[in-house]
Amino acid sequence: MTLRNTIYLAGTLVSACLALSASAGAQAVPTASTPLASIASNVPMLNGNYSYALTASELLELGNTGGTGVQNFEVLSGDLQYISPNKKYPTSLMYSAGLFLNGYAGHNTTYYQSLTATQGAILGHWRFNVADSASYLPQSPSIGLLGLPGLGDLGLQPLPVSGAPGTGGPINGVPPQGLLTNYANQVDNFLTGTISRSLNAKTTLSGTGGYGLFQFVDGGGVNSKLYMGEVDLNRRLDARDNLGANANYTVFTYGALGSFYVRSANLTFQRSWTRNLSTNISAGPELMSGFNTAPLTSQYFGQPGQGVFVPPALSAPVPAQINVGVTAGVNYQRRIDSASLFYMRGINGGSGIQIGAFSDLVNGTLQHSFSRVVTGSVFLSYMRTAGFLGYPPSTTEVGGVQLTRQLGRDWSVYGSYTGINQNVAAVLLLQNAYSGFYNTLAAGITFSPRPFHVNRF
Repeated sequence: MTLRNTIYLAGTLVSACLALSASAGAQAVPTASTPLASIASNVPMLNGNYSYALTASELLELGNTGGTGVQNFEVLSGDLQYISPNKKYPTSLMYSAGLFLNGYAGHNTTYYQSLTATQGAILGHWRFNVADSASYLPQSPSIGLLGLPGLGDLGLQPLPVSGAPGTGGPINGVPPQGLLTNYANQVDNFLTGTISRSLNAKTTLSGTGGYGLFQFVDGGGVNSKLYMGEVDLNRRLDARDNLGANANYTVFTYGALGSFYVRSANLTFQRSWTRNLSTNISAGPELMSGFNTAPLTSQYFGQPGQGVFVPPALSAPVPAQINVGVTAGVNYQRRIDSASLFYMRGINGGSGIQIGAFSDLVNGTLQHSFSRVVTGSVFLSYMRTAGFLGYPPSTTEVGGVQLTRQLGRDWSVYGSYTGINQNVAAVLLLQNAYSGFYNTLAAGITFSPRPFHVNRF
């Protein structure tokens, strides 16, 4: 797909969203007799497979000290996905957005947006791919496909957009879980470009460059950027096993607050044990150096979440450190049931609270079909984070469960519960870190008709 077609596709999706909005204003709820193909019949659309979903839900949040303690939200949300049938120039795009009618932290309305896009090209032995994952959220991502509790997306599969381990970029299109802040609008964007070459039938060499941006729109956090480069060599040993090695260089920058860089080298191994079970592991040394930044202390201007950080006059150099980075996973898939266990250990950007951090993260997911119309999803996560500036370690636990029931072909209802607990050092509270335990109860109804195909030229 050319740049012209990519721009055309973006306009197509925006036009389709506007058509959906106009339709929602004219009638209460779309029905099965008014699919997107009919609603946007006058909108020019590229060839490919389209799908969409519209959801109305009610959320009750208990115990979050970042707001009033007890809050309820009425949420209207939707998503639109496009997948190109072109095998030579594959394209995929997913846009999600939602409106909290009773907004976070006393605001009248709050909204979120998320966009994931990939564009590839397969030219003989060469493969090119550009991927971008961007989100605008009213709080730190914690659970689900979009990162916000109670939206009915627990267990949904993201588009395949991956960030290199330790860079802070998205893992499989999902914003990485980090330390949680109090309510603060934030933008997270991660862009990568990859070029790979098949050296022979079993060996592939690839190079990846990436740029990341993490910014608090209204202050109340540490803004950061990252630049990364990686070289990978992979070899297929047999039908079940793959062996590889990679070298990564990442720079984290924090404006006037300083910067540091990370160099790492990893060995990777993947094995398919059966048609349903697979494992993967990547491990190697990580060297953090060049750290010469000012620690964030009580020198804070304004109220937490509303001001800016004022660093001390003198910077505090931190000695170089060598750690072991690990990314490992176990995946099981059988028909429509699935389970996964994921572990990641390594350096990250600090989640907008610290200038860099070292984390251990483990999470597990389970999805089971109790019948043809009832499915359940479970998510559990634990993370331990230690900053480079000597603050005591912080811990974050997240758990969620969701039950979904299909109502006919196009409609479904869901109910969910999410519990989040975080303990942080007292000094991090001055930097808008959340500390405490809160629950989110949610129920909603979703209209999601079958995907449809457009083939006009």
